[in-house]
Amino acid sequence: MGDVIWQADAAGNVTSVTLCRPMGQNGDGQLDETEIDQLEQLWRKSARIVERFSAVYHVRNPGGPPRSFLIRAVPVLDERDAVRYWSGIAAETDGLAEAATRFISEAAAVLSSSLNRTTILNRLVQTSVDRFCDCCAIHAFHDDETAQLEAFTDRRRIPDVSKESLEAVAAEIRRTRQPLLLAPLHLGADGERATRILSGMRARSLIAVPLTAGGNCAGALTFVESECVSSFSNREVDVANIVRRQLSMALENIATFEREQRLTERFRFLARVTDGLFASLDSTKTLELLLNDLLDGFADYAVALSITGESVKIVAAAGTSATLREPAEREIVAALRKRRSIVNGSLVEVGRASRIKGGPLAESSQPCSWMTVPLFVGDTVYGGVVCCSNSHRYDSSELELLQEIGRRASLSLEHSESFARERRLIQTLQQATLPSRLATVKGASLGAIYRPAALEVQVGGDWYDAYELDDDRVLFTVGDVMGHGLEASIVMGKLRHAINVVAMYEPDPVRILDAAERVLSRRFPGAIATAFVAILDSRRRLLTYANTSHPYPLLRTTDGSLIELTAQGLPIGLRSAAPAASAKSTLLADASLLLFYTDGLTEATKDMAEGERRLH
Repeated sequence: MGDVIWQADAAGNVTSVTLCRPMGQNGDGQLDETEIDQLEQLWRKSARIVERFSAVYHVRNPGGPPRSFLIRAVPVLDERDAVRYWSGIAAETDGLAEAATRFISEAAAVLSSSLNRTTILNRLVQTSVDRFCDCCAIHAFHDDETAQLEAFTDRRRIPDVSKESLEAVAAEIRRTRQPLLLAPLHLGADGERATRILSGMRARSLIAVPLTAGGNCAGALTFVESECVSSFSNREVDVANIVRRQLSMALENIATFEREQRLTERFRFLARVTDGLFASLDSTKTLELLLNDLLDGFADYAVALSITGESVKIVAAAGTSATLREPAEREIVAALRKRRSIVNGSLVEVGRASRIKGGPLAESSQPCSWMTVPLFVGDTVYGGVVCCSNSHRYDSSELELLQEIGRRASLSLEHSESFARERRLIQTLQQATLPSRLATVKGASLGAIYRPAALEVQVGGDWYDAYELDDDRVLFTVGDVMGHGLEASIVMGKLRHAINVVAMYEPDPVRILDAAERVLSRRFPGAIATAFVAILDSRRRLLTYANTSHPYPLLRTTDGSLIELTAQGLPIGLRSAAPAASAKSTLLADASLLLFYTDGLTEATKDMAEGERRLH
């Protein structure tokens, strides 16, 4: 019985019906069942094959002629051309002129043609001047009481049309939230002001209607005529109301779609940034990776700060080499000390009205917008991250995103600091467990080097030693406990000392390794190590040795030949599973160099064959 706009889901099931104009009559309206059955079949077919739907139906009223209604719907598609939903109208055609009916129908098609706000607004104002008026404008209202002209078309091509008059009309709509009709017969009490507005737009009549979003007045839609046969009247206000309800619903749908897109992009961006935060165990490198990620569509330049006392230091930067401005530095330090954020120069803190004028960095041009959020290591303030944009004004949602990134970056910094503390502890322990000096060998010089194969693995279970057993004999050991970190380092220290102690009473390298295994299995069940143990008798120049799956030492003779000191044996921790082996011996009469090493030397480049070739 009244004009409506309606929506259906992708399958064609109606989900909402919104009344656009009060019913013209009350009473018992009746539908033709046969006509409705045909109309429903046509609708189901359109929904199934995704084809625009258009039909006419009638409502019979006792004592009066039937009323004709036009019903139409178009599919709204996503980026993959799949139906998101259907958008439709049902409007009485008898009470409106044919041109108005055509305009309502074409406006519905325009508003359902895209999910891009700018596109549908520009298409709507163009359709309006083609079918309904001479000039059309759409304003959007902002929280700061300003109105932005988003779309405007004037087919009259008048060069000096007053935009101020349009803004005055939009301000009136924002104040009253009611449709406004300015026409010779509807000027009202404030006729002089209305005449001035119409004169400023070279218009004879005008209609402005509010656009709503979530119960709020979000904008204004204005139609201006000056060359039509007759001025606007209440009938055209009804048309404008139908179109503005269609536009309001279309803008709501677009806003919902954009919110979903922003949320999806936000999660993707957050996931990408999080991956970079834990890509390195070096805190400075972590912050550099973070800032580079922030430059990907979020900021034009950014810096990371560390705080010491009442000053901050830039520890990483991306997109800029500028330093902090002194006034901004003081305010940033105060904010970070209070664990507060700054957005657009204002401190995010209830009851505090402090504002930093200008940008935070001594750049040649000041940013359009900037933010600072704190970083922590545990409960201690580490510093902060500053993001600056030259073209975009940050809002509360972007501040929340940067704060979440700051929380995750703080966890990464704490992880890096924890790793650094553990590394320092293990290095101290390992320096205590490795020999402070090497033994003296008659007729030879000894040297050793201990270097991690990768920066992330500073310590582990590798060891070396040259231990004097008596005036003529020296014990050489080199080995590797499986694993890395503190536990491997502790096992390594115990095993090295056990081998040294046993060697003072046992001259056979095989039995030395067997005894060391028994000690290891009691103290550290499940631990496994490889080792090469050799005893050099410098008086006889005789080297006696045994091996537990460790890389063979290399002997270079005076003529340049290379000899591998081969010996077999299972690793310490598994030796009891194999038959007893015998020690091997070799004379070093023509030796010029003897090298003991662990497999990290040849596996550092991940190519063992190439590593061994280079070693040889």
